[in-house]
Formats: sequence, structure tokens, C-alpha cells
Amino acid sequence: MSDSISIETDRLTLTPLSLEVAIAMMFRNQAVVSELLGIDVPASWFELGVRDFLPQYIKQLESDPANFCWGTWIMIHPVDRRLIGNLGFHGAPNFDRTVEMGYEIVPEYRQQGYTTEATIALVKWALTQPQINRIFAQCHVENIGSIKILEKVGMQRLWQDGDRWQWQIKR
Repeated sequence: MSDSISIETDRLTLTPLSLEVAIAMMFRNQAVVSELLGIDVPASWFELGVRDFLPQYIKQLESDPANFCWGTWIMIHPVDRRLIGNLGFHGAPNFDRTVEMGYEIVPEYRQQGYTTEATIALVKWALTQPQINRIFAQCHVENIGSIKILEKVGMQRLWQDGDRWQWQIKR
């Protein structure tokens, strides 16, 4: 897969995070990230949980560049020329052709439908990939916003594991 892939929605551009940008993000180098992406990167983005996943994603890309689309994607608001969130997968498809998905958005863009729009688009893209049969997600049982997103995407709630719901959508 090419590292020039992107998905356009009505209000967003989604693109997989390059190795170079992921490294700059991991080190919280806001100026370099903004320069590499050519957009504004708010300080609030660096407070999102994706930063905890970046070391794993960087190792994943370094060990196999073909994993490029099976990690972190960024949500870009093209009108505002701003990074507003991220979503993506926790790694390449496993032996039963399943990927786990997650998402998050900076506070100032929440409750405006952006995460739903981005998640629907990325799920549609992933389900067209031949190596995917199922997308798995989980969210806290009290996270009403995330539950609404997963329902709008068409995911089915499977079971509760402690304080988290498990969800899936199949091809």
C-alpha cells in the first residue's frame, strides 16, 4: 500500500500517519509535526491517548512498512487546516482477518459528528480490503458518545467485559 492514501469525507480528510510524523508526535514536537503535515496541530492533540500507542505503531512500521494502513490515521479538518483527532487500528489483521479499531478527537471538535463521519469512512474502507472479515471495538459502558458512534457505524454489541462493551462489524 502506498503511503499517499487518503480518504475524503464531506468535512474531513483521513490519512495514515507516516513514520516520520509519528516519531515527531511521540516526542511532542508540535512545530515539526505542524511543518510536516502543513497544518495547525493543537496542543490538545498531544493530550490524547494515541501518544501511548505511538511507540508500538513506530515499531510496527519499522518492522513491516506494509502495516502502514493498519495503525494510526489522522483526522484533518481541511477548512480549518487543522489536525482534530485520530482513529485507526491496533495493528495488522490477525489470523482470523480481524482488526481492532479505536478513535478520539480533540475536545474543541467533539459533539459535532466528526468522529462518526471519520469512523464510518474508515470502517467502509477497511471492509473493502481483502484481508479483513471483521472489525472489533470496545468502549466503556458509560461512554454514551462512543456507544452512539459504534451504533451509527453499524457495529453490534457483543458482550460486556468488566466495565467495557465489546463490539463488532463483519463484512
